[in-house]
Amino acid sequence: KPFISKHARESRSGKHYDPTIIISRLLDELSDLYGILTGVEADVFHLDIGDKGAIRKRVSCCTHIITSPPYVNAQDYFRNSKLELYLLEGILPFRIGDIIHRFIGTERGLSGAVLCGTSAESRRKLVPELEFLEKHRRDQAVVLHRYLDDMQTAFDTIRMLFSPGGTLVIVGGDNLIGGKRIPTWRVLNKMLEDLGFLLVESFGDRIRNRALAPKRCGHKGMIKEEIVSAFRLPSSRSRPNVR
Repeated sequence: KPFISKHARESRSGKHYDPTIIISRLLDELSDLYGILTGVEADVFHLDIGDKGAIRKRVSCCTHIITSPPYVNAQDYFRNSKLELYLLEGILPFRIGDIIHRFIGTERGLSGAVLCGTSAESRRKLVPELEFLEKHRRDQAVVLHRYLDDMQTAFDTIRMLFSPGGTLVIVGGDNLIGGKRIPTWRVLNKMLEDLGFLLVESFGDRIRNRALAPKRCGHKGMIKEEIVSAFRLPSSRSRPNVR
């Protein structure tokens, strides 16, 4: 992100930026705050967040999650990683044809069926702008409905795996979709609160001199602000039932 800003272009043009020193200093500061732990082991799993059954078979629980969800329509995630994906196809266990329509926030292979059913009604209550989009920009309404549906599945999976007292930090933004400004971060935070997560801290990062605005489907997905929100899951006594 520093390379996108106006200040970075003026002050770092032609210079190599090495984050090693900054990362080392950050780790030292974190060690001062939390102490240095020894003998800690961690497991890393490569799994599809949308496949709750497969995840449950391999992962029992977790205590901390940090996530930065896709920006709905502000980035074409498949296009941005297409070269890497084609290079890795055959090396890692996936095929391009199987995953091209599975990116959260994609505009590929979407079906209007997502506009129907009780889940769609719940999303309209959560995001009133959806009714306008369905009437005037139906294609963008389908994108947003699908995104929210995928994020609900992801949050349900996270909730399923969380230990009581676990911490979730989520970085979200707002979006311009079909001419409507959508406070996506606020919507995602509400979805988490509905699942029983308690918001403990939040702060904003205003994007002043940069914007993500690729022309896609006749619109621009401008990001104006990012919000960092920290949640905690209460003790098991107060946990609601998981859907």
